[in-house]
Amino acid sequence: RPRDAALWWKYKPGMGFETHGFARRMEVHPWKEGDSGDKGTGWRSSMGGGFLASLFGGGDKRPRCPPSGGNPSNLAGKEVNSEEDVLHLQKLPTFDGLLRPSESELLLTYLTAPYLRVPLVLKHFADPQRVRALGHKDIQGVLDACFFEPGPWQP
Repeated sequence: RPRDAALWWKYKPGMGFETHGFARRMEVHPWKEGDSGDKGTGWRSSMGGGFLASLFGGGDKRPRCPPSGGNPSNLAGKEVNSEEDVLHLQKLPTFDGLLRPSESELLLTYLTAPYLRVPLVLKHFADPQRVRALGHKDIQGVLDACFFEPGPWQP
């Protein structure tokens, strides 16, 4: 039933968030392993950082959200803003040997084009020689980010 998909949650001090949906209790997992809300790791809390905290000194240095799988810089381990940056990479991710360096270079290049990356990435992995790579967790994260993360072009 459609109403089963509705999520509701509440926060219990000392216990964290409790989330329910799809007729069961859902687990809320932290971004980093071992993060249980302690300072210095994980997502930034709504009260522990942001503009006002930085204005008055200190503040929380943690990121506001996990790094995007659709960002070529996160896959390459170096700053990648354009196709030219991809060409200058000395080491390309091969995803445990599932992609050749030339295929990985193509994938990173596709990820630099936000408007075109969905059809390009789909076509890239539609090739029968690359279908096996879809079983890799990092590549699944790339596809998930490409398809479901909102981009800057959203209203």
